Amino acid sequence: MDNNGRAVSCDITTVDDFSGEDMTIGSINFSYDGENRLTKISSADSDFGTVDIFITWEGGNITLMESNFMGDVMSASSRTYGQIPNDANIDLTSIITSSNPADQSNFMLLGLVGECNADMTQSENIDGITYTYSYAFDDSGRVVKAEINRDGSLEATYEIKYAE
Repeated sequence: MDNNGRAVSCDITTVDDFSGEDMTIGSINFSYDGENRLTKISSADSDFGTVDIFITWEGGNITLMESNFMGDVMSASSRTYGQIPNDANIDLTSIITSSNPADQSNFMLLGLVGECNADMTQSENIDGITYTYSYAFDDSGRVVKAEINRDGSLEATYEIKYAE
């Protein structure tokens, strides 16, 4: 953790099948800009080498995530946002997603990687596959249900319950 309470690195560990001991097999490093926004995730492990995810922000939201392996783009995810604020006490956009690159959503959910998206995702395009997001709200205007459609077919449904 840095002085701003953000994660800067973590080790990837596994348990050795024979000895039962923890073994470090890689690491994840997080980089930020001057506005407290996550801009890069570097994930390195002993089997696959290093994968860098570059993150572009616009208007308070992540608009592009590009995964690179040895300098080549492996995957790109672009997102658009509507006018629905992401104003829950946790980052709902880190939960309601069609992808989970480098498991960064766990860190986002816990609020350990700086700013979260200002708005809820409207659509996402991952390597030519389009996902659209729709939401239902309670009487207080909070998101209580989200559906993700992939090229017109239902891919996932999320239900959010709030403590009374």
